[in-house]
Amino acid sequence: PHPAPRRQFAFVLAGELEGAVSDGEVRRLGPGSVILLEDMWGKGHTTRVVGNDPVVLALVQLPD
Repeated sequence: PHPAPRRQFAFVLAGELEGAVSDGEVRRLGPGSVILLEDMWGKGHTTRVVGNDPVVLALVQLPD
């Protein structure tokens, strides 16, 4: 697990991944999914690729 380096949006462009946060919630994200990462403290989150296709993300970091 790791925290996000700063608040940022993650846009899934290709592939499928699964993300889990420290409270146990798990989400599956595929192309077209957008998520706001703001877990900059504590345990953070984990991610894993689901399936055989590579995951391509676009990350947009937000100003402080």
